[in-house]
Formats: sequence, C-alpha cells, structure tokens
Amino acid sequence: MPVDILGVVVSCGGLGTIKRKADQTELPRRDVTLADSSGHSVVLTLWADQAQRSDLDGCEGQVMQVTCVRVGDYNGCSLSAVTRSQVTLNPEGEAADALRQWWESEGRDATLTPLGQATGGIGGASGAGPRQNKLQFLQEVVAEDNLPSPDAKPTYHDVIVNVMQIKEDQTMYYLANPDNGKKVEPRDGRYWCEADSRFVDVAGNRYVLTARVADATRECYVNMFNEQGNQLMGSTADELAALRNSDEAEFNKKVKAAKWTEWTMTLAARSREYNGERRMRYTVARMAPVDYAQAGIRLLQLIQQYGQ
Repeated sequence: MPVDILGVVVSCGGLGTIKRKADQTELPRRDVTLADSSGHSVVLTLWADQAQRSDLDGCEGQVMQVTCVRVGDYNGCSLSAVTRSQVTLNPEGEAADALRQWWESEGRDATLTPLGQATGGIGGASGAGPRQNKLQFLQEVVAEDNLPSPDAKPTYHDVIVNVMQIKEDQTMYYLANPDNGKKVEPRDGRYWCEADSRFVDVAGNRYVLTARVADATRECYVNMFNEQGNQLMGSTADELAALRNSDEAEFNKKVKAAKWTEWTMTLAARSREYNGERRMRYTVARMAPVDYAQAGIRLLQLIQQYGQ
C-alpha cells in the first residue's frame, strides 16, 4: 500500500541513470535520504522528472513531503516514488514546522538509525545495538576464538577506522531491481529476478563490496552494501560502473581516492560457516565521517586514565 512521507533531507545523491533493457533508453534516478524526529532515516529513490528537479541540488536540511510512495524491503526498508507521487520541498503546516525546529535544535547533530535496522538493535531498544558514546578498538571487536553460533544474533560495535585497501578487481556491485534490491540478470530483452520469479523492465547497479580497514590495534575486512558504498566511493554504483567500462584509469583513480579515508563505523559482527569452518563476518551497518572534536575528547579521556 502506498504511503505519504514527511522528512528532512539528510543527503541528496547525484543524478544518475539506469538503462531500460526493453528499449535501451536512459531513466534518470536519484537517491534521497530522509529523517524525522524519531531518529530514524530512510532512503527514497526518485525517478524520471522527479529526479531531475533543479531544486534538489543543495536541498540538504530542507523538509520534503512525498505522496503515494511505494515501500520496499531492501536493506530492511526502502522507499520508491511512483508516477503519481507528488514531491514538495519546504511544505507549509505544523508538522513541517515541527520538523524544521527539530532539525535545527538537535536533528542536525543526531545519530540516525536506518529505518530497516531499527528493530535489529542498532541504537534500538532491544539492547543489541552499540553502547552509546562507547567506541571500541578493533582488537576488542575482532574475534578469533570461541566464536558464536551462526544462529546467534549479530553484535554491534562502534569503531573509528581507516580504509586501507579496496581491491579494484572485485565485483563491487551487482545488477538489481531498484524497487527491492534483489539481483536480476538480462534475459529476453528484459531483466529476470530469480528470487521473485518475474521480469522487470528497469534495473540498476547496487554496491556490495569488501574493504580492509584498520585502527592502531589491528585490521579486518568489512562488507559494505549500497548506502555505505555510496558514502565511501562518493558516487553511485551506476556511475562507478559506467566509469569502469569507459575509462579504466579514471576508475582506478576513483577507487584510490576512497583509500586512506577515516570513518566512524558501526560494525555488525556475526559468525558464518564456510566449508565446515566457522568464521566471523563484519558488515558496516552505518558509517559517518569522523567527528574530530569528539574523537579528541575521547583520546584525552583515555590518556587521563593512565595517570589515575
């Protein structure tokens, strides 16, 4: 059932395109991350003329209202505008005014939880999320002995790390149904989704990549999906795929620019079985540029502990 939404624009991605397999035409698209006073965020995908609106450039911090939005389950929860959706920036009304006040007073600096992960423990009430204001070192997070059961719920850990390595020869993205993120493959002039057992007319690339990260104590490999891939690479998966196909030197330059960048990450740690061997898997649930003022205070507090 379509829903109407109202939120503050946290980030507005660049204008990209995906190619319709049926007629090879380019369909414009743009991802917009919205948040409200619940402390949750969600990604909304705009299409065609909605995505090309000139007033979307630099619209971060403005209130957006969108009617008749389709709800999907990609990354737990995602939104997609449809043909009859109406997009309004800076609407009037008490609800919009309350959102603006929340954003200016506290929302701008708040730690937001992706809506699809709200029930999975990230900052939620289940207690499985990261301890607030508690950063850890990787040596406290990365487990090698006494690994939990693959059936156990993931644990969440906040860390500050540098991205040391992103292998250029990894796949990095996959072709997906933009409505739900499920993998598709070209077939008979359209796109076939094996998971849904149906054809779709439109497909786009979604990030799924691996990076090696490290802090002062140790290193580990982490997995990232579309939202985090967009943040790390600074471009959409479609844009990166186009660059890879057209200019390998610029593609390598783009990947290189993402290395040795520093991030605050929430890692979801969970064990998996590989050929009868149990291993830990670390997935980036969310990430943000480092707040160096807060990081400095934390380091000062750690230094002071040595004198006690």
